[in-house]
Amino acid sequence: IPKDAYTLVHVSTLEGLDKGHLVFLETIRLLRKKGYNVKGRIVGGGRYKAHYEAESRKKGLERDVEFVGHLGAREDLRNVLIQSDIFLFPTETEGLPRSVIEAMACSLPCVASTVGGIPELLEADYIADPKDLNRFCAIVEGLIKDKENYRRQSERNYNRARDYRFEVLKERRDTFYKALLAKQGRI
Repeated sequence: IPKDAYTLVHVSTLEGLDKGHLVFLETIRLLRKKGYNVKGRIVGGGRYKAHYEAESRKKGLERDVEFVGHLGAREDLRNVLIQSDIFLFPTETEGLPRSVIEAMACSLPCVASTVGGIPELLEADYIADPKDLNRFCAIVEGLIKDKENYRRQSERNYNRARDYRFEVLKERRDTFYKALLAKQGRI
């Protein structure tokens, strides 16, 4: 459905300075400067929350970026994701991010950095170096402009997230450990 406003969401702890919050804020600022009606939501709590709120104010985004805080209930996070349009995760350090998988499961197009397990989750066209602000802006802009691509990514991400359901992962782990034990001659 064509929209005139988009909400970008970022989910991560605010305990450190390496989860891409500043790049997220700057992406919002640059897209707004280009004339896009984008807003942001940052979900997460931590000791640097006031720091990022101050950065948001410095960039003139106090009315455009909402700091949701920590959400303890899974349903609350799911509701925030469903009410958003694009998941933006420019983190500098990560393993296999559950937040990206949860966003994918809510059919969100996802744009994230090239670190950790993210390339396992997303296609190369939707990942960027954590510091490449221009690339993040271009990817998000492409999703906003190309409605068919937006729809394809939504559908692709939903289907890909199904590969990370508990039952699927349990079966993979069981198979892996049985093979390992067999190789060691324990079974």
